[in-house]
Amino acid sequence: PSHTTPLFPIIGEQAHKRYKTTAGLQVLYRSTSDARFLRRRGIDVYGVAPYPVTFFQSLAIHNNDEAVAAGAFQDGVEYMQDVVRAWAGQ
Repeated sequence: PSHTTPLFPIIGEQAHKRYKTTAGLQVLYRSTSDARFLRRRGIDVYGVAPYPVTFFQSLAIHNNDEAVAAGAFQDGVEYMQDVVRAWAGQ
């Protein structure tokens, strides 16, 4: 996907605001999203990690024991709500 769309900086800005970190390509997964069907049609789709992933969580991603801490999940929901609000308000 393109990093020059209006949505791309909003995703990074909201991540910086919530998690106090520089955000950009390092939090926008280009290859792990299952959006290949939309991308084939020319639609930019971003696979976003909506909450920080610890080293130990990263070991379990896409394995049988994959789990998300409840607090991290709630942070991710709120982060995505912030992204949508910022996108809608631009």
